[in-house]
Amino acid sequence: MPFVELGQKRIRYQISGEGEALVQIPGGSLGLRNFARVTPVLSRHFRVVDFDLVGTGESSPTPPGYTLQDWTNDLRDLMDALDIPTAHLHGTSTGGFIALQFAAQYPDRVNRMALVGTVARYDTAMRLNRKVAKALAQNVGMEAVAELTAQMVLTRDFLDSDEAGPLLEQMRATFGQVPPDSFVVTAEASEAIDLEPDLPRITAPTLVINGEHSTLSPVDMGPQGIGGRGIAERIPNARLEIIRGAGHLVMMERFQEVCDKITEFLKA
Repeated sequence: MPFVELGQKRIRYQISGEGEALVQIPGGSLGLRNFARVTPVLSRHFRVVDFDLVGTGESSPTPPGYTLQDWTNDLRDLMDALDIPTAHLHGTSTGGFIALQFAAQYPDRVNRMALVGTVARYDTAMRLNRKVAKALAQNVGMEAVAELTAQMVLTRDFLDSDEAGPLLEQMRATFGQVPPDSFVVTAEASEAIDLEPDLPRITAPTLVINGEHSTLSPVDMGPQGIGGRGIAERIPNARLEIIRGAGHLVMMERFQEVCDKITEFLKA
């Protein structure tokens, strides 16, 4: 796959399909593999751009002190380098942070936006979860982080299904590519994010999708956080879709349903 060189950083990317540009922003430590099943479906309708965020996959490791603004700047610079003046955005999990901030800062560059399993500010429960994940990364290893994450993001029914085994192996392999220090920097950057001031400034029509039983991206968070419902209520032209019976990785558990909703919304 090709790379874009951004100063001292490099970002791996791939482009699939033709038509309007759709830039997908992956979550957590998954990199562009986050959309391995989704891209072949959405690229039937759009020119899909996938990439490894700095700190994931084959892109550069996360430098110390990296913040959400740095990842947002990376998205802007990547779009500039690929000559993409405007695009739809599809952000999932922590990739949704970047999509939200980019849409607030560059409203004229975002046509429509889909957010899957995203929050806008952590509550205490999320901060405690990230504290445990950071300790595992530093003292046990990234495979343990992958398994903790799987237990948090997938429902019990899915974990006991035949589909879970291959996905777990993929998560272990993908998380294993991320240096523990990069994971910790990313986690700490996420803990500090508060996008409440940005949400009212977003003008792009936005679809917010959350799994009913998600604990990492709940529809409703504790009073200190902002979950899916809070995002949809604060963005002027947004709508919330709750996928019943699904967890955080709603895109894996209810693959076709979520892809259909995203495609229908972005093509409206």
